[in-house]
Amino acid sequence: MFLTRSTEAVPIAVINSVGNLGGFVGPFAIGYIKGLGGSATHGLLFLSGRLLALLLITLFIRLTVQTADQSAAMTKQSCAAAPVGNAAYS
Repeated sequence: MFLTRSTEAVPIAVINSVGNLGGFVGPFAIGYIKGLGGSATHGLLFLSGRLLALLLITLFIRLTVQTADQSAAMTKQSCAAAPVGNAAYS
């Protein structure tokens, strides 16, 4: 188990809270934008644009983490191959 029984409640509560917030904000945004423009199409386009933006952000974060992991692995490999101490000068 990754988390102990007492510490698993916090991430579960955060996920539940974000889900409840999304269940409120989505319909509210569609209703608000429909009130401004008269059509639900604008609200749906707004939510679709947000979904696309969050997809791009998620992909960017994943690429950044992979790049950081690869550079850390390369640093470890170069440190292992480097001579230790002044062995090159003896």
